[in-house]
Amino acid sequence: MLTSRIYLLIIALLYGCNTAQADTYVVSTGNTYLALGTHLSYLQEQGAPLSIEQAINAQAAGKFRPYNRQVFSAGIGVQAYWLSFAVNNPQTESVKRRLVLETSWMDEIAFYVISRGALINQQKAGDLLPFAKRPVKHRFFVFDAGYPDGVSRVFIRIATPDPMVAPMFFGSVEASAEQDQFNAYTYGLLYGLVGALLLYNLLLFFSIRQSRYFYYVIYLAAFLLMNLSYTGHGYALLWPGSPWLQQWINPIAITLFSVTGIAFAFVFLNIRRLFPRLFLATTVFCWLIAAVQLVFMMLNMQAASVALSIGFAMFFSLFTFYCAIISFRRGYRDALYYLVATVATLIGSALTAATVWGLVPYNILGYRAAEIAVSFDALLLSLALAEQIRRAQKEKTLALQMARIDMLTSLNNRRAFNELSRPLWHNSLRYNNELCIIILDIDRFKSINDTYGHAIGDQVLRQTALTLIKVVREADILVRWGGEEFAILLPHTSLEQATILAERIRKSLAEMRVVTEQAEVRITASLGVALRDNGMAGIEQLMAAADQALYQAKNAGRNRVCRYKPPAE
Repeated sequence: MLTSRIYLLIIALLYGCNTAQADTYVVSTGNTYLALGTHLSYLQEQGAPLSIEQAINAQAAGKFRPYNRQVFSAGIGVQAYWLSFAVNNPQTESVKRRLVLETSWMDEIAFYVISRGALINQQKAGDLLPFAKRPVKHRFFVFDAGYPDGVSRVFIRIATPDPMVAPMFFGSVEASAEQDQFNAYTYGLLYGLVGALLLYNLLLFFSIRQSRYFYYVIYLAAFLLMNLSYTGHGYALLWPGSPWLQQWINPIAITLFSVTGIAFAFVFLNIRRLFPRLFLATTVFCWLIAAVQLVFMMLNMQAASVALSIGFAMFFSLFTFYCAIISFRRGYRDALYYLVATVATLIGSALTAATVWGLVPYNILGYRAAEIAVSFDALLLSLALAEQIRRAQKEKTLALQMARIDMLTSLNNRRAFNELSRPLWHNSLRYNNELCIIILDIDRFKSINDTYGHAIGDQVLRQTALTLIKVVREADILVRWGGEEFAILLPHTSLEQATILAERIRKSLAEMRVVTEQAEVRITASLGVALRDNGMAGIEQLMAAADQALYQAKNAGRNRVCRYKPPAE
């Protein structure tokens, strides 16, 4: 996922200057704020640096060439450039205007205003200076100057081993302040959104300890660091006294963002399990990139470091998109979220590029479309992680339910009975409520299996379960105890009521018919009923009592109901 600033770096890396007929005059009479790209003319130094006098003479001799793009860009590690434009002030009084170079990584910037052949304003800025020495304390490079009546000419010399990308804007101080306010609101929204997503997923990681949330958190943190570095917020607020860090923070942050992005993509897309060789090769490649960057820093090869970081960022964006495709083709449906998020970022980056190259009319939303897309990307991926949580919880709940349900009859099994019966037992003890249990056993079920086969036997069990479901109350606990044996726990039920219910069940089962292609199968059942008494220590004793009654019914000829009689009776 590439943000708009990085996309501009890529443009600078791939393309040099383009020439065309450009209007080199800017009429600035109102509260305006203009993009200067198409109003600029430029000259690249060859050999020794030019003085301002030499630049003026070169411009007068027609050596400056007009520029036709919205944003000036010329590549990485190139020699210094001189940019120039004219300001026509039709008023009789001098007007104050502001030039903003919306780049945070220029090493040296020299600003000159020439009027009527005289140098009337000269300012210097750049990353080689501490932030406090900037002419205007701003995250970008800002130059305020007064422009007398008539035509004045502005010269700007920019030099840097970083990408020569110079989005310039010119207008009134008030209009610039309004733009700053708009940017502050939008960046506040961006940082608030990303910060909230970071904190939310960090809490999720501490809560459920799944690695994907940890990788997403460090990915978002790397994105914040990168955004703070290339937007100038970091130098203005976090490391204003460290020009060295400002020199290196962009390639470091971009590389870190790409590495953490690949790591998160691999976890999210399940690459390690689906494509282990690809995972291993990419891991080695990322470590190699990090090692090369460290060597570049030790050798002070800043231009090479920036070029490598931008190339790696391009690789990250395209490679993870490819990984999402192959993961989705392997049947991993969550990859669709990543594909949609990546496509949104690519569309936003394309709109930013089209704005930069003048293919669409310039506006701030188009220029920052990639940043908007990245915000959508981060939100969508966070929603995808939340969906994974929801689905995992649903699967866990379903697994727990399946562990408590008899697969053949869909009734509760013994595990469920143990969980559900415990509170009813304690409630009966506490409030001295009546609690009964019925244990049912299908008569001569083995002969049914032997005669008709286990498939018919299973059908008999399912039909028996359906019959019992129709008879029992909602508050009762119906369970298949095992084999052909069923149990019904009856809260708030007297022994007499339980016996009546058991008799009704016996008659319903005796009337039941299981029709098959082979024959019509009829069954009977024996039932034992027991009531909790104060001498019973647990539910097991209540069930043992019902078992005794069941054996009595079996011994008495089957197809009958017997009640448990305590020894005292």
